[in-house]
Amino acid sequence: MYVLKDDNKIQVSTSLIIDASPENIWSVLSDIENWKNWTQFIASFTGDFIKGGRIKVVFNTPQGQVPFDRTLVIFEENKVFCWEGNAMWPGAKDHHVLHLEAIENGKTLFTHADGFHGIERTEQVTEAEKQMEGLYTLMNLELKNYVENTI
Repeated sequence: MYVLKDDNKIQVSTSLIIDASPENIWSVLSDIENWKNWTQFIASFTGDFIKGGRIKVVFNTPQGQVPFDRTLVIFEENKVFCWEGNAMWPGAKDHHVLHLEAIENGKTLFTHADGFHGIERTEQVTEAEKQMEGLYTLMNLELKNYVENTI
């Protein structure tokens, strides 16, 4: 697994096992314009899906759609990608990782993690962390269901 920067104050990590190969899951994840069709949390995902590529992810939130412009800083096909950019708190950076690890019987351990550095923990940040963990857990289940029922 890729380690986030040492100065991270906030880290959310969720994972589950998907009954599919990393290659099959990657085919879904790399079809970024289709994310809105398998997860309720993404309104759109566009850009250059390559290392160094600029992307724009628009999340559906209870407060409305929230756009994030990011750069793909880690990119290993069929294994991992990570985007970074300015977080919602002034001076904070976001480090968002999706990692695929082949395990026994053709299955994959999928890890969805997010980390922030340059920010101190506050009550507001702790609440956001809990919300993100719930969101990523649901997104993971949506991905699992989509992959296992369509691939």
